[in-house]
Amino acid sequence: MKYYHEKMNKADEIVIVFPYWWGSMPAILKNFFDWNLSSGFAYTYVNGTTKGLLKGKNVKVFVTTGAPKILYMLTGVNRRLKKMFKEQIIGFCGMNLQQFTIFGGVDHDFKGVGKILKNINV
Repeated sequence: MKYYHEKMNKADEIVIVFPYWWGSMPAILKNFFDWNLSSGFAYTYVNGTTKGLLKGKNVKVFVTTGAPKILYMLTGVNRRLKKMFKEQIIGFCGMNLQQFTIFGGVDHDFKGVGKILKNINV
């Protein structure tokens, strides 16, 4: 934890990249958040209200999925996932969600990855 806390403290921007996995993020990313966005480091409670401690940090989230992006827009997945990250992880810790993008149609042979990389501004 100390290693990642030091890295996050120094960072102005945090970039999160993950594949959409069974309705959310992969367990390894959830575990990373559980361990590293801990009470006393990423947030605290003041008079029963949470206070984010990572203020001033911008966060960009990039999600990949094998299905076409339109499917996630039509079913509301894009909106639900973005809201979860914005309110329950990033905002909760006092950070600002600067960008949230789902890239659909990413398959195992990495077709179209070059086009995706052109659309990422980090």
